[in-house]
Amino acid sequence: RAIAISATNSRALTYRGIAMFKQHEEDSQPMTPALINQARGFIIRGNRADPEDQVPLIAYYRSFGWADEPAPMLALDGLHKAMRLVPQEDSLRMELCMALIRRRSVAPDGARNLSIARNLLTPLAQSPHRSSQQNYALQLVEWIDAGANGNVPLFINMPEVEIADD
Repeated sequence: RAIAISATNSRALTYRGIAMFKQHEEDSQPMTPALINQARGFIIRGNRADPEDQVPLIAYYRSFGWADEPAPMLALDGLHKAMRLVPQEDSLRMELCMALIRRRSVAPDGARNLSIARNLLTPLAQSPHRSSQQNYALQLVEWIDAGANGNVPLFINMPEVEIADD
């Protein structure tokens, strides 16, 4: 209905595209290339309607995962822009860093990706607010500083446990 009211509403267009992906995910049906293009087209139209809205940028990047396709660098650039639009969103920062880290071995600019990821992780790793994401960011920074060899450290979201001194 929102699209009928305003055919250029960025969020309405974006959510329409997301809904198309999610509907097929719930139905456990693989999407055809035509449906993927149609759904992604709504997300792209949402971005064009408001290029400074982070929601279509994030949805565009995630649409490749929903379609079981590798995200192109253009999608990563959009995710990076979204993170700059909402820098306080730690989960988005972490999503971008993990995407860059995953690309380290498949892209010719893998070392550069690790450097960018490290720079993006630093504010989270040095945050005065303790969290499981902060601990993971610290692990990733140490892993990158040690040469990023082997598997990426696993993220285990476990609650902090305080041990009382008896």
